[in-house]
Amino acid sequence: MQAFVFSTCLDVSLEGGGVLPTPESRLENLEGTDHIIELFGGGFSGWSQVIRSLGGMEFPVALKLALDCDHDCVMAHLRTCGCSCIGPSLTVELDDDGCLPPHCVIEADVMEFGWVHLTGRSRREIGVASPPCPPWSKASLNPPGLRRRDGTLTPAAIAIMALCGCRVFCIENVAGLAQHPHWTLICEWLAFWKYDLRWVKCLDLSKVAPQKRERLLMIATKSGDEDLNSHICQSWPTEGQPSLQQFDVLTQVTGQFLHECTPSDSVLRMYLDPSNLPRGGQVARQTKKSRVDVAGYRLRSPQDQMSCLMANYSVGHELPNHTIQQGGLYGSLLALPSGLRFCSTPEMYLL
Repeated sequence: MQAFVFSTCLDVSLEGGGVLPTPESRLENLEGTDHIIELFGGGFSGWSQVIRSLGGMEFPVALKLALDCDHDCVMAHLRTCGCSCIGPSLTVELDDDGCLPPHCVIEADVMEFGWVHLTGRSRREIGVASPPCPPWSKASLNPPGLRRRDGTLTPAAIAIMALCGCRVFCIENVAGLAQHPHWTLICEWLAFWKYDLRWVKCLDLSKVAPQKRERLLMIATKSGDEDLNSHICQSWPTEGQPSLQQFDVLTQVTGQFLHECTPSDSVLRMYLDPSNLPRGGQVARQTKKSRVDVAGYRLRSPQDQMSCLMANYSVGHELPNHTIQQGGLYGSLLALPSGLRFCSTPEMYLL
């Protein structure tokens, strides 16, 4: 509950106020469909895409509520999923029966709880979230974890999912989360909210697609819920490492796309400089780095896989000099008969 106190009055009717039903008082869903709530769900959300695909395959799941604080991301989610939008004012029109929209995306900060009453009275059986990853990323020399505000969003998500009555809770994040010293605190926080950690594993996209991208998947279930005990999580099957050529990812790049993905001579020198190799991994532990190290880390042929395509892919060299000197320069280059270049925008979408 979030409220304003005036003398002896507890007012939950003002903007920013609301009542959140306790998990025990929430109504059971009688439709036979598992209702899902997604936090940090704006933009091109992986969870939303999966839920929509499963629904198309007639699995009884439906995304009922998503939340994000970034306006552009909320608009992207709205265009992708075609749901109702509840803006920053958190005002919403109820239907003739006084009910909330059946599927909505809310523009609000997960830590400012004026939105909580918009979760409604019914139970959300499944909660999914991809909290911000920078606090846990190994790309940082000393990931701050819970010492930074966006790091506290991970335990906040767990608490909200518990209050919404979720029986199953799933988190996706970078692999560094489970390797961080604060991971034990996350596990204790799960236990505090009466969740059992059923499965946690770092999966690499390179097992099924030609790009290296390690991500941690965590699944927790409500303690004492015997109906969930029979479910056993499975890893995906592996049949050798797929290549860029095998997946037909590389295109005949021309025009503006070619101009955008072709590095200038000065930028190319930065990426081929051994001293700019990232500080993590085996290469960094060597006393002296060479062109051989650069080729092994930086260059990719059609028979290879790409390294992780990050948000700053192909523009990492625009970071401040001290940042590059401290942590190195990430990113791979395609080594093709036509020369060295980055992946083009269409190729990144294909990956």
